[in-house]
Amino acid sequence: MRLTQRLQLVRSPNERHSLAAAERRHLPVRAPTEEEVQFYHQRLDALANLMYDAPFCWYLEGGHVLPLRLGEFARQHADIDMGIYKHELIDAVDFFKDKGYGLFYRNYNLVPLEDTPWDLFETTDINQIRERPLKRLYAMKVQKDGTIDEDETMLREIDMHVHVRDGNHVYASKEMFPLPSAWFEDTLPYQYNGSPAIDVGGLKVFYYFKLGGGRPRHVFDRTLIEERGLLTPDEIAEVKAFRI
Repeated sequence: MRLTQRLQLVRSPNERHSLAAAERRHLPVRAPTEEEVQFYHQRLDALANLMYDAPFCWYLEGGHVLPLRLGEFARQHADIDMGIYKHELIDAVDFFKDKGYGLFYRNYNLVPLEDTPWDLFETTDINQIRERPLKRLYAMKVQKDGTIDEDETMLREIDMHVHVRDGNHVYASKEMFPLPSAWFEDTLPYQYNGSPAIDVGGLKVFYYFKLGGGRPRHVFDRTLIEERGLLTPDEIAEVKAFRI
C-alpha cells in the first residue's frame, strides 16, 4: 500500500521554513546561549529515544557531528541531520510511519516552498539514483489529517541524507560522488543523560562537505577542525585530495 494511502499525507506549503532557511545561509556565526545548548541536548535525547529500535543503519550527520566529537557546542545549530542508505529506505519509510512521521521531498524550486510526500517520487530502481530527488528528503512529524505538525518544536523534522553503498565506496547524497566507505564507518557513540546511544558520523565526511561550502558556518567548522587538530595534517590532505 502506498505511503499516502496509509498516512494520507498531503502536500504542505511551507513558506515560513523557506524564508528561515534562506536567512540562515548567511547569518554570522555566534556562540549558543545556555538555553540553546540545553535544547540541543534535549533534541538529541529525543532523537535517541525515537530511533533506538530502528531496523536499519543510521547515524548522526551534519552540524552536530563537530560539537559531539569536540565535546562542546561552539556555535548555534538549526536542525538535525541523519545519514541512511538507499537500500534500506523502504524500512525507513515504514519505521517513521509507525512513529507518526512521513517522508517528504522539499522542492526549493517552488514559491512558496512545498513539502511533497516522498511516495510521489518513490522508485525501487537503484540505477536511477542520480535522477532521484534524494538531496532534500525529510522525515516530518505529521498530524492525523496528514499535514505536517507545525506545532512540534522538539523534533518536527529530520534532514535525511540518503547514501548509496557500493563496495568500498559510498555515493554521498549531496553530490553522488564516491567517497571511501571507511569514512562513513568511522562513527563515534554518543550518549546523553542515560538515553540510548547515537552513532555520530565520520569526521572526514563532515570535513569534506565543509570544504565545499562558503557560508560562515562552513568556514567556522573547518577552521575549528584544523585549529583543534581533530584531523591530522595527513588526514586533511587525504580529504582535500577528493576535492581536487
